[in-house]
Amino acid sequence: MIAVVATGTKNGDLGARREKLIEKTIGVCIDELKLDRFRAVIHVKQTRSKKHMDGWAVGYATMDRVDTDDGKLWWGIIELCNAHPKDLVKTICHEMVHIKQYLRKELSMDGIVWKGEDLSDTPYNDQPCEIEAYDLQEKLYAKCVDLKVV
Repeated sequence: MIAVVATGTKNGDLGARREKLIEKTIGVCIDELKLDRFRAVIHVKQTRSKKHMDGWAVGYATMDRVDTDDGKLWWGIIELCNAHPKDLVKTICHEMVHIKQYLRKELSMDGIVWKGEDLSDTPYNDQPCEIEAYDLQEKLYAKCVDLKVV
C-alpha cells in the first residue's frame, strides 16, 4: 500500500481541492504503473511560487528506504512548483514514473545509474529514465483525463 501526503513546502495546507487533485492523480499512477504492492509513503510538497525550481524544473522526485518498527518502508518526496491543475497533473505523472523507477530499482537513488548504466555524462533529454518518464507522463495524463481527474 502506498500512502499519500500533500502539503505546502513548509507542511502547510494546500486546500481540499488541490490535495484531492494530487491524491487522485497519484492513485491513477499507482494503478496504471502497478505500484500497489510496495509499502511506501509519498509526500508531495508544492511551493507557493509559480517559478520553476532551479530555474528550469517544475518538479523533482526522490526516494529512500527507511527502517520502521514494521520493517522497511519506502519514503518518496515529490516537490512541485505551483502550476495550473492540468500542468500539475502532468508533472505529477512524470514524477510518479521516476518513483516507479526507484521502487523497481531501475534508477539508482541518486538518479545517475539506469539499469546498471552510468548516465552522468548523458544529456538530460537523452537519458532513458527521462525518455520513459516523458512518454509515460502523456499516457498517464490521458488516463487522468479519461477518469475526469482533471
